[in-house]
Amino acid sequence: MPIRWPFLIQMAKNGSEEIKCIADIVHAYGWQRVVAIYEDEPYGGDSGKLELLSEALQNVGSEIEHRLILPPFSFLPDPERVVQEELDKLLIKYNLGFLSFFSHR
Repeated sequence: MPIRWPFLIQMAKNGSEEIKCIADIVHAYGWQRVVAIYEDEPYGGDSGKLELLSEALQNVGSEIEHRLILPPFSFLPDPERVVQEELDKLLIKYNLGFLSFFSHR
């Protein structure tokens, strides 16, 4: 089975470890504001991960400036095109670090 998003990596098995890892990367790059990009989950939003991320980022002196919620990829005929279009819009508007997370498929 081909990898759907070969440029994305899983940093940890445990969600809270992954959140801390993301915050540590943001801190290492010195980003104070970031854009969080994630796929809307059909059964209940982000499962509280954005709140954990927001708290972890605050602990390293950073914050989420903007949130981009993408529709579930399974509902899109061409998810790569949709993601590219949304990223292009963000690149025009923001000069920030971009964080993309969590699909468990």
